[in-house]
This record gives sequence, C-alpha cells and structure tokens, in this order.
Amino acid sequence: MSYDLRDVLDIAKEGAPPARNRVDDIVASGRRLEKRRRAAWLTGTAAVVALVAAGAVTVPVFVGGGGGGQDSAAPNDGPVTIPVPGAPFDTTVAASTAGKYKITDPLLVNDKLQRSNVYRDGARKASVQDQDGKVREYDFAVGTVTVYRPGAFDPKEYAGGTAVTVRTRPGLIVDRETSVNAAPARAGEKPGAPKSELFPSLAWQYADGAWATIVVNETFGHEAPREDLVAIAAGVAPSASTPVKVPFSLGYKPAGWTLADAGLGGAGAFQETLGELRFLGAPTQDPEGGVRLTVYEGIAKYNSAGKQTTCDGARPSICDRDLGNGWFVEIVDGYGTMSETELRRVVDGVVPAASFTDRAGWTAAAAL
Repeated sequence: MSYDLRDVLDIAKEGAPPARNRVDDIVASGRRLEKRRRAAWLTGTAAVVALVAAGAVTVPVFVGGGGGGQDSAAPNDGPVTIPVPGAPFDTTVAASTAGKYKITDPLLVNDKLQRSNVYRDGARKASVQDQDGKVREYDFAVGTVTVYRPGAFDPKEYAGGTAVTVRTRPGLIVDRETSVNAAPARAGEKPGAPKSELFPSLAWQYADGAWATIVVNETFGHEAPREDLVAIAAGVAPSASTPVKVPFSLGYKPAGWTLADAGLGGAGAFQETLGELRFLGAPTQDPEGGVRLTVYEGIAKYNSAGKQTTCDGARPSICDRDLGNGWFVEIVDGYGTMSETELRRVVDGVVPAASFTDRAGWTAAAAL
C-alpha cells in the first residue's frame, strides 16, 4: 500500500484522531515491534530487541558505514535521498551528528525498518551497580530514529498534527502519550513502575510512500522540542546499502530458526552490545516472541561462573557465558519455547570474532 501525505490529510478532514494520541512507541505498523520491549529489562538494555545484542565502553556505538559519523549539521534546506536497502538485513543510514545530537548507526534492522538511537550532548547519565558492587555509568538515549521501507508505515495516527518541512519533504508533529519505564538500579532487577507522559513525535515522508519517525523519551528535554525534532530529522545521513554484521558466528543453530531482527544493539544499563539477533522458531510462532542472543561488553548480570555457561533455571530462560576480557554472550528465551539443553547448546556454540573492533572479520547477520 502506498502512504502519501495527501492520504493523511484526507484522514484528518474525515475526523482523524486528535494531535494528542495515545499510542505505543512506534505507531501503526511499528507498534508490534515495540511490544517486544516488554521483556527488555531481562537484558538491562535501554532500547533493543532480538537474538543478539540489544543497549565495558561508556559511550554509544558509532561504528559501521559512516566511520566516525558524518557531520550532518547542515541547514534544513535541501533534499536528501535515503536509499531502499538492497536486502532485508541491510542498512542505508549512517551515524551522523545534528548540532548537539548524535544519531547512531542502525541498531535494529529487519525487512521493514532500520532504527537508530539518538543521544544529546549534556544529557543526564545514570549509574548502576551489579551484585558485586561494581558501578557502571552509562548514557541515556533521548530517542530513536526509525526509517521505514516504502509502504511499511501507515502515518494515519499523525493526522491532525502540526505540519513541518524536513529538507523540502513534508512532515507532521504530534504529542503522544508514551509509557515510560524507570531504569533498573541493579543488575537483574526489574525497572520501576511505568508511567505515562506526553512527548512530541515527528513523522516525515522522506520519499514517496516512505516514512521515517522520531520518538523521544523523558530525557529529551523541552527547550525547543519541535525545532529539535526537525533538526534531528534533517541530520539523518544516507549511506550505501550495507549488510548488518555481528562479532560472532553460530556453531549450532536449531532447525527451523528464522532470523527476525539483527543489529548492533548499543549502550545499555549494564552493557555495550555489539551484536544482536532475534530468531523465530517456526512460521506459526508469535512474531513478537522468539529467542534473543547477545554478545556484549559490560557487567555480568547473571553470575556467569568463569567461562562455563550458566542458566537461571527459570522462565523466561536466560543463559550466559563469559567470553573473557569483559565480554559475555547471553541468550534469552522470553516465551519459554526452548529447553535449557538447547539454550546451552546455542550459547556453547557461539564463536566470537577475532576482534571486537575490526568489523572486516565479523559475520553477516543474514548468513546466520
């Protein structure tokens, strides 16, 4: 289906929802993807999903196609073409800067979207403490940029929003009520009780029938939120279609596993994730479920003993293994679809790349 701004305006004329919408973090077609985050506390990350790595270095990940990141703080005055990815697990957005904001390489990629974190200079930080008293400070992402493939995003819930222009392309800003979870204070703890707050959100039509969104959270700030959203959108930098790579390979993959999401993960409360994959075990499995495998640098969350695989023996099932030098591999079966024996076999079969910094030797996610 083709989604065009004219369609959105027609909806608004016919009694579309008001500009203050009550929806999940990503509207319409992105809603189902966001629901996966309901179990994100299990990994202690701020914003990632999948069989991977989701979000010990204390800065966001800015690796990949954009090198150190493109300086995209140019004025909002000319069109920028974001290519359509050449394959389901390719990215076409590079790390960039937009004034005081930094946009990461895509941290979550699938056949419908590519999603990056947004960080702001001077944004508040948080610190967490593991079971042994080790403290880690980390940055909060102030929001996400999600670039959808043509036809994958329906902007109808932005109908009635304030019209803006992003590099000559039309966009809409609405205030959305979003559920906010407090970050956990210690490894293995659940976050605090969620609360609802209003935050501005931008959707813009970066190409005919193709949309991107910016969703922000409580750390975004409110000095000039709408102007900042447009500036961030104008700073999104395109790149050539590049396969997502992860710093590990699989020695064992259960029969029937299908890759659903892939990405770099990013910085989170207890870790810096460098590879994330989410697999579905069968075509009939809940598309929001599956198994997540993560390779990360940070704090051991589940008392991994030496280099032996440790499992918690509960549901949802979690197993992890110490890879040495502060690196760990973790698997989370949030829906209890696999036996502990199978989970152990997957974790034991993970082979880390020779280098966690040289991406040339990493494995294309689509090949796993």
